[in-house]
Amino acid sequence: MKKVFLLLAFITVGLISCEEEAPAVNESNQVSLKSTPINTISLETAQQWANDWRKLEDKSTYIDDVKGWNVPGSDLTQVMAQDDAVDSRMYIGLNDNETKLIIVGVDADGKDMIDASKGWYIYDATEPCPHKCDSESPLF
Repeated sequence: MKKVFLLLAFITVGLISCEEEAPAVNESNQVSLKSTPINTISLETAQQWANDWRKLEDKSTYIDDVKGWNVPGSDLTQVMAQDDAVDSRMYIGLNDNETKLIIVGVDADGKDMIDASKGWYIYDATEPCPHKCDSESPLF
């Protein structure tokens, strides 16, 4: 009986430890700095979006109506929480005809911090304004 109990205990612990943890979010909808990063994209995706933007001959179709971008606070919090990040840099990209801001950390030498194995991720969950705006803002 004791062996069966121990076996069941190990199986239960194993199953619990294998479950993917969701990012910890507090009441203010802010991501815990110790949680799994959210709103990240791969280097390949970021490169594709940036290259698609740079290849455009006429960017006016995409920029004329854009007043700004909504950037989730969790993206900014996470990028600045990365070890050695002192600043952030945003690149313009194009994904399926929607402009995007691609956000990376920047170290003290002014270098982009892009290396997922070191916990240096590329972030994007941005939405252009007028899609997500404060129409009462004095900047609108």
